[in-house]
Amino acid sequence: MAYLGIDGGGTGSRWMLLENEAEVLARGDGPALQLTRMGVLEVAARLNDVLAQVRETGLDPSSLVVSLAGAGDVNLRTRLQSFLRDLAEDHPVYLVSDPVAAAGVSLRMGPGVAVWSGTGSFAVARSASGRLHRAGGRGPFLGDQGSAYAIAVAGGRRVLEAEEGIGPETGLSELYACALDLPERMQIGSAMHALKLPDLAALSRLVFAAAEKGDEAACGILRAAAEDLAKVVRAAAISADLPCSDLDIACGGGVLASDLYADLLASALLDLGLVVRWRAAQEAVLGAALLAMDVTLKREPFQEWVLHGSPT
Repeated sequence: MAYLGIDGGGTGSRWMLLENEAEVLARGDGPALQLTRMGVLEVAARLNDVLAQVRETGLDPSSLVVSLAGAGDVNLRTRLQSFLRDLAEDHPVYLVSDPVAAAGVSLRMGPGVAVWSGTGSFAVARSASGRLHRAGGRGPFLGDQGSAYAIAVAGGRRVLEAEEGIGPETGLSELYACALDLPERMQIGSAMHALKLPDLAALSRLVFAAAEKGDEAACGILRAAAEDLAKVVRAAAISADLPCSDLDIACGGGVLASDLYADLLASALLDLGLVVRWRAAQEAVLGAALLAMDVTLKREPFQEWVLHGSPT
């Protein structure tokens, strides 16, 4: 039997076919999938393209779990699910939010917290009873604390403040001006507003580059972002009634691949009174594929995670 997982985000998507926990039959990449930003019809069309790739393998999955940023919205999730049933040719298909896929691969062994920081961010905690509790992940305007998006926007703000004399000079000014091809740095606002979310979030690399060279403003941005993300982790842990003295945390996402940022997050968590055991999280697409297996085999608590779709 084959089990298909698809993980979609703001910068791209991935798919994976599993035979069992240890054997990957096939995998591939696809287009960005973000439900609240793109809408149901656009995401359905893009998922059809992904499923076409899967069909080319000649393998017929017995079940499918699709993890999507923005799938926490029940109305959007329900509408897309009806499209997916047709696209998946009547195979069992389930739609979950991205924190569920993160939990599906990172929190299989027991209570703990998975924290993700990529284009967006969130933390999801598994309680002793097996229930999931989410904090953050509310989108770029209302949440995504400590994410690439938040870091990139903070960098742009510091550049503009320096140009207006509100804040100190920073090496970020030259980096942003070159990256955005700005004849005048005061145009940074209109230039950043014109960017699509993935391209805007990608500017976070400039903040990391400046911080590595010791730029004070860039270091301050990363420190503040890590502190914001640490508060999200603490909120998830408290909601799941997890002990702060010995907390298992799995870290995932492109931003947390930075040793500098991971160290800042660890320091911020310690300042909040959380003593943690760190480990790197595996790919969320593996979590989606494992959950497809779990729901087929009726394994708990994983089946309940899939059927619920999104943690509160």
